[in-house]
Amino acid sequence: MKTEIIGDFNLIPEGLPAEGVVHLDLKPIDLITYWRRCGQTSNFIANFYKLTSKDTKNENSVSTVFNELIENAAKYSTKRESEITVDVKLYNTQLLIQVKNTCNSTNYKSLKNRLIKLLETEDLDQLYLEDMMSKVEENKSSGIGLLIILKDYNVKIGAKLEEKEGGLYDTTIQVYYFMEEEDTL
Repeated sequence: MKTEIIGDFNLIPEGLPAEGVVHLDLKPIDLITYWRRCGQTSNFIANFYKLTSKDTKNENSVSTVFNELIENAAKYSTKRESEITVDVKLYNTQLLIQVKNTCNSTNYKSLKNRLIKLLETEDLDQLYLEDMMSKVEENKSSGIGLLIILKDYNVKIGAKLEEKEGGLYDTTIQVYYFMEEEDTL
C-alpha cells in the first residue's frame, strides 16, 4: 500500500505534548443528514480556543477554517459506516486541526491534484479569480474551500494520503492555524 505526503504535514513532531486537545469521532452520514452540525461543531471548536489569543478575529477564523475541513470530510467520505476523526491540538499560539476520513479513488485523485495545484501556485489571488470564473462558466458552486483557507488565513496545509484495500484511501488533512501573526513554525 502506498502513502503520499503533500505540503506541510507533521510540522509539529507527533510526540510533542499539546497544551489542549479536542478529539471527535463523527459519522459523515450524520453530518450530511443534519448539515447544520458542521457549523455548530465549528463554532464549538472556535469558542473553545478563542481565549488562547488576544486577537478577537480568531474565533470567526478558526470556525471558518474548521468548517471547510469538516464539510469536505463529510461530503467526500465513503459509505454510511465510515468515520471522520478530528483532532484539534493547541501548541502555544499554533492550532493544529487534523481531519481524517476515507474516500474513493475518484475523490482521492481530485484531492491530490487540488492540493498540488494549491501548494505549487505562486499567486493564490489569481487562482481564486480563475476558479471563480470557471465555477460561473460551469455552473458549479464548490471546490474552493481549501483555496480560501490558504488565501485568506494565516495557515499552512499538508496531507497524508494512504491507499487501502478495495480502491479506498485514508486522507488526513492537517491545517496549522497561527493564532498570532508573528508566530511561524
